[in-house]
Amino acid sequence: MANIKIAQLTNQTAISDNDLIIIETATSTNKMTVGTLKDLLGIERGGIVESGSNVNGYYIKFEDGTLMCWGSLNASPQIVNAWGSLFITSPYTINFPVEFYVSIPSFQASLASGDLTMTGYESVGTGSAIIRFIRGQSLTISNKPIVWQAIGRWK
Repeated sequence: MANIKIAQLTNQTAISDNDLIIIETATSTNKMTVGTLKDLLGIERGGIVESGSNVNGYYIKFEDGTLMCWGSLNASPQIVNAWGSLFITSPYTINFPVEFYVSIPSFQASLASGDLTMTGYESVGTGSAIIRFIRGQSLTISNKPIVWQAIGRWK
């Protein structure tokens, strides 16, 4: 049984249902076997059709049509634009490594800064999402990753 970080999977990675997948986000780390992940997603075991990466992030396509994408991008958000009693950044566009088919994916993003920020979602489409960061006080953050994940359909 191998321990594999999901962010390090490539289309060359050989995995089995008994391998342990490690899913890391800015706020948590989850571990589960490939088989358990497939069961949770309702995917027949052995059903990975394709996986890969490009400059926009990583993806896995499953036989049943499920598509998982994730990635990160470095940012230096300036949460300085007044928005009512709050402050907000200019928009950030996150492009997915592959497009989702027809339906808009479930999408989540966060700023790995250690500072209390909320993520506002302006729009989520089949190929990208536009987000902003919001907080109660003005703040400039230098060189911190925005981590994100999206789950939807590829067929």
